Amino acid sequence: MPGIRFLPSADDALLVSFETIGFDDLHALVEEARAIEGVVAAIAGQSSILVLGRDASVTGAIRASIEAILLSGIAPRPLPDSARHELAVDFSAEHAPDLGMLLERAAMPLEALLSRIASLELRARYLGFLPGFAYLEGWPEEWSLPRRSVVRERVPAGSLGIAGAMAGFYPGESPGGWNIVGRSGATLWDPRAARPNLIAPGDVVTIRPGAFVAARASSHEPDRVAEPLAEVLAPGVATIVAGEAAVERYAFGIAPGGAFDAPSMRFANRLAENDDGALLVECAALGPRLRFMRDCAIAIAGAEVEATIDGVRVPIRTRLDVARGSILDVGPVRGGMRAVVAVRGGLTAVEPRWSVRPRRLAKGDAIYRADAEERRLPLLPPPRGDRLTIEAYAGPHELDATLLDHIVGRQWTVTPSLDRTGVRLASGPAPAELPALLPSCGMRSGTVQWHPGGELVVMGPDHPITGGYLQPLTVPRREMWKVAQLAPGDLARFQIVER
Repeated sequence: MPGIRFLPSADDALLVSFETIGFDDLHALVEEARAIEGVVAAIAGQSSILVLGRDASVTGAIRASIEAILLSGIAPRPLPDSARHELAVDFSAEHAPDLGMLLERAAMPLEALLSRIASLELRARYLGFLPGFAYLEGWPEEWSLPRRSVVRERVPAGSLGIAGAMAGFYPGESPGGWNIVGRSGATLWDPRAARPNLIAPGDVVTIRPGAFVAARASSHEPDRVAEPLAEVLAPGVATIVAGEAAVERYAFGIAPGGAFDAPSMRFANRLAENDDGALLVECAALGPRLRFMRDCAIAIAGAEVEATIDGVRVPIRTRLDVARGSILDVGPVRGGMRAVVAVRGGLTAVEPRWSVRPRRLAKGDAIYRADAEERRLPLLPPPRGDRLTIEAYAGPHELDATLLDHIVGRQWTVTPSLDRTGVRLASGPAPAELPALLPSCGMRSGTVQWHPGGELVVMGPDHPITGGYLQPLTVPRREMWKVAQLAPGDLARFQIVER
């Protein structure tokens, strides 16, 4: 395999990049990498594999193991449970706004084009962009279409898109820059299924032209597992139930999620005498108002908040007793963006296991206690320091020194475009033209993309698992609490650290 490169991603991961690599070798190496001691996930890209380690101490051994596999030769193996799918696709104008471009590119009438499409066998090469989005190879090279220069704000679920010589079906409604040439009514993502994504790497997809028939909506009502702990009187802003990141989600094309400010999660949980990763309430900008239906103990951590119980101001970063019937009001968040509320015994998730992202709590919702055993662990206070100076590692993509200096030599304004997917920062146009379409490669929480418009995007816990923009920096896990606490208008700087 020519052109193999090992590109560090922070201090606990490697991007193994290939000039070219066939499908069988790519996925055989993914399976080999997942079996290496200390590896927690391996994410396939177009011609690369992002290998995530347990921590920085195992990165060297992981690299040595991968080098040994490459030297001895990859033994291709069939992917388990590969399947074939025939999807009905409607190519009418209502569902195919870019079909005219494809007809012009193919230089054939519609009937002949659809007949040729029906003869194609498309194979899923890897997952990314959206949960359940499979990049399908086998689309004729002569029919390739460039990405749209202007991204559509809304692409309907089931849309068939073309970018270059790759095809893909949008599993859910989303913004998108691919050329839309048809739409299927198939259910492409089911969070309650054992395998939530219909199409997995190695699966073969054929297309049958036909009328659009919407899939029957499945009920995703929360499971009522126990007596409610508290009722949501007011949800605040972006209030969710979150806990420890679940790295097994990477294998299904979704980010691991978890609390954005992990050190505050661990601190609050230890105050509440829980395991470090117990589920708790996370809020942004403005906290919720909760009426408790059971006596319990809680702990509030994260950025500063004006919290009251029954109208009386209470301290944060300490354990608090709450009586049945009492109302906790977690007010505006100050000096940061996010706060967390842990409950002794932990909370129970009420959405399906493979939900794309945690559902925001709404007025009238209930939260449920898990009643886990108490754990009395020594307190680990959350890190302190300048939250607006963010340490990062250069790479995985290599930059000219002038471009890297442009990033680290200025302040970046945090824009209102920030959520758990990513935080967007602006500082004027880039000093040079940046690539708009690189081969998609794996991403992680902390990956920094530099978009052609000049903005940086730092990926959060619900990020897309692959992306095709330049990745000049990676923020390590120990610094992600700073990203979690960035608020609109903040002026942040990046500081490069050595591995």
